[in-house]
Amino acid sequence: PKPSSAASDVYKRQALGSCIGIALVGQKFLEGTTRQPEMVDTLQTKFFLVAGVTDGAFIIATGIGLWFATASPFG
Repeated sequence: PKPSSAASDVYKRQALGSCIGIALVGQKFLEGTTRQPEMVDTLQTKFFLVAGVTDGAFIIATGIGLWFATASPFG
């Protein structure tokens, strides 16, 4: 396989992992607000914080991966 196809497989897995992580956090947020509706504000703040960190980690990892994939090893 070509190196570009291997790199794209890594990026696909990162994107899939990020999507699954945000979906699970969203699921728990909805479960928590169903159980305790008075905690919506607190849970919503934590949900957006965790979703942002999860998405940010994916974007940073993709950027670093693309940086290394396009870097010339011979300077």
